[in-house]
Amino acid sequence: ADTGTIMGVMTSEGRALSKARGAGFVAGNWLENDGSGATQDEAAALWPEVRIVAGKTAVHLSGKRKVEAFGPCTGSQILVTSADFLATRGPDCIVFDPKRLRRTGAVAIYDEEGALRIITARARAGERLWSRWPD
Repeated sequence: ADTGTIMGVMTSEGRALSKARGAGFVAGNWLENDGSGATQDEAAALWPEVRIVAGKTAVHLSGKRKVEAFGPCTGSQILVTSADFLATRGPDCIVFDPKRLRRTGAVAIYDEEGALRIITARARAGERLWSRWPD
């Protein structure tokens, strides 16, 4: 989500959501657009502890305390967080925190034959008079 409050990953069983509560509007829209009749609780039950996307572990950190408790980001991780990530970032660490998400909007990350493809809402929407994106 563009706020980092929830993360979804498409699986063979449907969309897995990173949390069962919160960001209900976003979660509901995703599930509805997927054509899924699943509830947010059911979609969250599909979320395993470790999610692999193009060889990287997808990690969702919701809340300042979880972010502060998390150690340094390694190059094998994609972090999505709703609080500013101030910890050490290793080379190739990918972090989508509020600061970055304000510039990009929501993101879609695809595994294309083992390589990451990242598409941002900003890139999809483009630069228009009515869309003001922060620099």
